[in-house]
Parts: sequence; C-alpha cells; structure tokens
Amino acid sequence: MQPQLEKLCREIKDLTEVLAYNGLNLVSQENTRQIEMLMHQASTLRLFRTATSLRYLNVELDRFMKHLPAFNAERYVFFLNNCWLLSQAFLSGRVEPCGAAEAHKAEIYGDTSEPVNVEEMELRLAGLEKVHLEGALFGLIFHFISMDASRKNDIIKLSILQQPKGLTNPDVFLSMAIPGTDPPVPFYKLLRKDIKITKVKFLERESQIQIDPNARTGFHFLKSATDEEDPFPEAAFETYAATQDTILKKVSSYKITPFDTSVFNLGYVYVKKAAIVSQRKDGENQGNYQTSVHVFEFRHERAFPLLARILDKPVNKVLVENMAKVFSSKETVDGIFGRLAIERGTLSLYPLACVDGQGIWFPAVAKNLKFSNKEILQQLYQQKK
Repeated sequence: MQPQLEKLCREIKDLTEVLAYNGLNLVSQENTRQIEMLMHQASTLRLFRTATSLRYLNVELDRFMKHLPAFNAERYVFFLNNCWLLSQAFLSGRVEPCGAAEAHKAEIYGDTSEPVNVEEMELRLAGLEKVHLEGALFGLIFHFISMDASRKNDIIKLSILQQPKGLTNPDVFLSMAIPGTDPPVPFYKLLRKDIKITKVKFLERESQIQIDPNARTGFHFLKSATDEEDPFPEAAFETYAATQDTILKKVSSYKITPFDTSVFNLGYVYVKKAAIVSQRKDGENQGNYQTSVHVFEFRHERAFPLLARILDKPVNKVLVENMAKVFSSKETVDGIFGRLAIERGTLSLYPLACVDGQGIWFPAVAKNLKFSNKEILQQLYQQKK
C-alpha cells in the first residue's frame, strides 16, 4: 500500500474511533474541519467511495452542530460506520490477487467504469426514485427496463442530480426539458412512453446512461407523445420475480469483502400479488435526534417476510402517502417493483413502481401529477428558511 494511502486511512480510522468513543456531546467545529480535510485528501487519492461517506458524515455532523431538525442520528452512525469500515478494509491489506484485481480495485475505490458510446437503446421507465440528501444531492433517478435484445430486461439508470440550491421538491425536474431535445421534451413524458435514446454514453458496470454533454443525445418516443400512454410490458418484470430460495442463493453466493458496509443490497425484485397489512412509525422524531421511519409490512404471493422502511423526511412525503393509500384500501395490487436490501437483518423493499388494474404507476410522485409555471418558478427560487 502506498504511504499516502496508508497514512490517510489511519487518520480516518483514528478520527472515526474518537467520534464513536466520545459521542456527540463532545464534537466540535474542529471535527468538521478534520473531516473536510480528509474528504479532500480521499478525493485526491481517488478514494471516491470513502470521500462520499466522509462528505455525508460531515453534512450530518454540521446539522448537529447547528441544531438543525434535519439531523438524523441513525444516518450519522451509518456514515460513521462506513468511514471506519472502508479505512479499516484498506489497512487490512486483504485485496484480491490477480484475476479479480481490477474489478475489486474499482469497487473499493469507487471508480466508475469508462463510458462507451452507444448508438441507440430502446427503454421503458420501470421505476422512479427521488433523492434529497440535504446540503449534498438533489434530484431524480430513473430506472429503465431495456427492450433491446442484447440487454433484454436489464435495468438501466439515468440520474438527474445536482446540489440542492434551495430546492425542496425534486418533482420540479419532471417539468424541465430533457437536455438537447428539440423541440423540448419534458422529463415527465418518460413516465408513460416507450422511448428510443440515441447517441448516449453507457457505463457498463454501473448499468447507467449519461446524457451526452455536447447535447447530441436524442430522445424519441416510439409512439407520438400526444398518443394515449403505451401499455407497460408487465412480462418484463418476470425476470425480477423472487422466491425465498432465489434470495438465499444470491446471499450465499455473494463474496464478502472487507469493503462491505452495513446495508446489503440485493438488486431489484418484483413482488407479486402484494398488499400492505400494517403501517407504523419507528424511531424518534423529537428535537435533533430524529431517526423516525415509516414501516410498511407486506403480504405477497411468495410469503417470505418483507418490509418497506422509508425515512420520515419531506422528499418521501408523497411516497409515504401513496403507500398509506395502498394500506388503507386493503386491496392487493398485481405487483410492486423496487430495490431489495437486507437492513437490520430484515428484507427491506424500496418501492419504485406499482402495477395494478390501471397499469403501472410510480409511488414517488402523485398519480395526478400536474405542473404550473407559477409553481415551478416558486420551487426554483425558494430558499431554505
């Protein structure tokens, strides 16, 4: 290990251990300065995964120091834990030998794969996710399902993210034009249409597309944007229908590394014949120790235990309301598609889309989503109080 890397990892490990030992009552402005300095050093050494965790740790610590109600103690502990795990993993020296070395190196450093140019892709939106990490990131993640023969039914992401800059609701991005479209096409048109994307950059390992910065990327609806919405190809979700056995096989076949963090991601899953049988709120939402989450328990066709744990924060307001409506209706939907993880020893689903008798809809946004220029301008120029 190069001396600079070892020195940095020891400093991160020592600082996180001091923070954990002293607790929040002894944190100071000096700690935030230390974290910021270590974050810049980690970025310089291309430890992007570690730098990201340090950044979010600093955001949470700054909230605590300023007595902001957005501070979340569990999120603080999560990123504190991530920083310790990643630095300790480098110091352990347990890096894979030749063979898997390059892939492992990319994973632990957080490097992205080199983008390749793809002439065209046929996609359909399969899930929508809102992101708002206060003071850090803000926007939307589109989860498309591929209709191409070469990537049939693969999930491909498109992230529209930026610094918050006073914005409070990521829905505002849906009303904006997709960069480079002429005539302008707003993002919300993607909610109901099969599309062909041309001249796009693709990150193979991350399964993510990037809009060409030179504005050459084209978005073409396979049917006219004025037509009624296209029927969603529900059979495409069959690839992600899971049983308890397939989940256990995925867990048991996973190769554990020292660089794993405390939430174990299992990819995408489609849960059939799902109903929400209970709703509760866990954690605390008082003062500066907010840890509250909305917990929804599912009953579904395969019957293995499954929960949705959704943080109680403004960006998730519509998602929680829509899940609550599903619960109050007592109805069984055809299926719920989302990201699956093991969190606190429990299978946890983050809902990205629901399929029912009316077709596919996205619980992160209101079903009757409408925009007005006045509301958009208010959102764009609203400042945090």
